[in-house]
Amino acid sequence: MNATGGRTWRSVTSEQTADDSRSSVPASESRPAHFAVRAWYAFRMLRLRSQVQPTDVPAVRSGDPLADRILLVGNGPSHGWGVVTHQHALTGQLADAVAARTHRACDVDLIGAEAMNVRSALAWIGDRELRGDDSVVLMIGFNDALRLTPVAVWKRELRGRVDGITAR
Repeated sequence: MNATGGRTWRSVTSEQTADDSRSSVPASESRPAHFAVRAWYAFRMLRLRSQVQPTDVPAVRSGDPLADRILLVGNGPSHGWGVVTHQHALTGQLADAVAARTHRACDVDLIGAEAMNVRSALAWIGDRELRGDDSVVLMIGFNDALRLTPVAVWKRELRGRVDGITAR
């Protein structure tokens, strides 16, 4: 983006002359940029296998049958990178924060995977009955950003996911 909020364009060719008929494309759409980000992403995913992550059930339960129920659908950081239990991960922190604010118990379930993106989120929910959940929180976009998904595509896909969840 430039100072006026417009898109900054950069040629992806190494040499360009004044009469060059090739069109310029945004830097975010260049093949070298995509390749570099995808290579970094693949390397990062391999490294995550050796990072500390929760090994328990991806849910936090209060034990209260009247607890508020939240379904967290997410990828990336929602999985608890760097902690050993979901109680310490986003699931537990969300349950604690909601309970502190509402003064009611809160249960949180996590559905997702590291590879989830906005397009695959609804498939990860599958045929889960959502009527028992008081709220659904979508924490998606991390992988889409790393994959350089165009914003217009991401917005359209996100709207489709929200509409798909709302219809259920």
